[in-house]
Amino acid sequence: MAIAKVTSQGRVTIPLEIRQQLALETGSKVEFELAGTGAAVMKPVRSSLKSRQGVFRESRRKPISLKELEEAIAAEAGSGMPEKPLSDAST
Repeated sequence: MAIAKVTSQGRVTIPLEIRQQLALETGSKVEFELAGTGAAVMKPVRSSLKSRQGVFRESRRKPISLKELEEAIAAEAGSGMPEKPLSDAST
């Protein structure tokens, strides 16, 4: 059993072994539920994949064509365009 102390601001530090077993990291959310026995139950809040939709999308960038991508790669590689670009390949 782990024991934690409530601060004057109502904060509690969750003991390390509990954080590790529940995979809690900085910024993780937890929910509290009162049990009928006078105890409180704390559970980690797991977000669904649906709630993360679009999190990696960069809305300020304009999509580029395959040709533009190949040109950028070639410019960074310091060489010319490949003999047969992917955008022209039929196989």
